[in-house]
Amino acid sequence: MREDQQTRGVGLVSRLPAVRNDGCLVAWPWLAAAAVATAMHADGSETSVNSETVDPVDVLYVDSDPVGVLMVQQSFAQVETPVRLHIARDGGQALRFVRRVGEYRSAPGPRLILLELDLADVPGLGVLAEIKADSDLMTIPVVIFSASQDPLFIRGSYALHANAYVVKPANFDGLAAVIRQLTISFAWLIPPQPGPMPDARVSVAQSRAP
Repeated sequence: MREDQQTRGVGLVSRLPAVRNDGCLVAWPWLAAAAVATAMHADGSETSVNSETVDPVDVLYVDSDPVGVLMVQQSFAQVETPVRLHIARDGGQALRFVRRVGEYRSAPGPRLILLELDLADVPGLGVLAEIKADSDLMTIPVVIFSASQDPLFIRGSYALHANAYVVKPANFDGLAAVIRQLTISFAWLIPPQPGPMPDARVSVAQSRAP
């Protein structure tokens, strides 16, 4: 990338989300341009980083609607804490991402998944069911993020162990406020999930202090 392109990218990131060519958005909102650097990767992608803050948390947003994706990206750009937003355009892509297979072998483990119900291929509840049935993935917080208020969808989501069902606001201000609260609650206040559980057959006696 030429120097003038790098300069433009750094300047824009203080006002707009920086979107990598793999669909990843890095939200470093309202930061002074001088505090932001743009790192180039071997695959040609870019990640905007702020050396004065902690590492960003990874959030996966799953939605097949381009307008919905854009609104969520813009909302994350207003989150005060550093977030690296990854976009999955359908259920299959989301499952490959969290399982780290195919093109996502080096993908990070998300601290939070925001899941739309109306997807292009696998229904959102199908994606939720697969995540919560996988012992390696089931502890990742999954929030259903849908405009639907249908009680059947709400009950179905909780029956499949969704961590929350949030009705997506129709206006941008409401959406940005909800995104901020979800990020703080699930991505920052809740500690990262530990590694794989030890053998579940370990006796209770072994876990007691002597």
